[in-house]
Amino acid sequence: MSDLTPIETKLFNDLFNQRGWVLDFTNNTFAQFFSYYNIDIKDESLYKGSKGNRLNTFLEIESNHCVANVLEGLIEYKVDLEGLGSIPEQKYKRCVEIVKKLKCSPNAKIDSLEKLSHKYIKENINKCNEKIKSQDYSGAITNARSLIEHLLEYIYQEITGKDFDTDKLPKKYKVLSQNLNLDPAHLDKKISTEELKQILSGFVSIITGMACFSNDWADRHARKFDPQKHHAQLAVNSAFTICEFILSSYEYQHIDEKQDLSE
Repeated sequence: MSDLTPIETKLFNDLFNQRGWVLDFTNNTFAQFFSYYNIDIKDESLYKGSKGNRLNTFLEIESNHCVANVLEGLIEYKVDLEGLGSIPEQKYKRCVEIVKKLKCSPNAKIDSLEKLSHKYIKENINKCNEKIKSQDYSGAITNARSLIEHLLEYIYQEITGKDFDTDKLPKKYKVLSQNLNLDPAHLDKKISTEELKQILSGFVSIITGMACFSNDWADRHARKFDPQKHHAQLAVNSAFTICEFILSSYEYQHIDEKQDLSE
């Protein structure tokens, strides 16, 4: 359950919710937007009624971290759609403050270390593969990118106690790679080899490509290209490899050996 106050909820409703309509979303694009955050907004056991009603229910029942991420995405989408002037400056600043408050609240941190596990990665990769089987290739690409981003955010928060000060996926990876001694430009000379540098440099290229790929080929924004099965498989398999390696590196460097998170 989020810590949004009634006044804060009204502020966001005034921005996004117009008599049950949420911005320019159709039912399908609304569901696609939420799927990026691993939320099934079509689940009628939780969310019912119009898009506006479903948004209100989401703001009430979901965790601070999840609500903050979705609100941040809705603000970005509204600005992309209508321009920065569509949100008055003072109201925009207030929205940013609320999102930051939610992200910094005690229950905004990763729900539990169990969630940050190899099982969590595999479960989300399985969801991606289910979308590939149902020929939802753009949805699979979106979920693959989302998995990488969520994992980066969780691990960075665990290490530093802070949130990233950027919303760009490549910059998030660069910052975290420096915290995990995975930046190919600054590897520990004791363990560095040319081969390892090349692989880690490849990860940087994949992350950068994934950011552009998910923007142009997935369902986060209006698609410029229609992905096919092999494109989705490339994104999903790349996400699996990178996430497994990042999590294993984090466990090796920061988790007590007695605390076995691997499954």
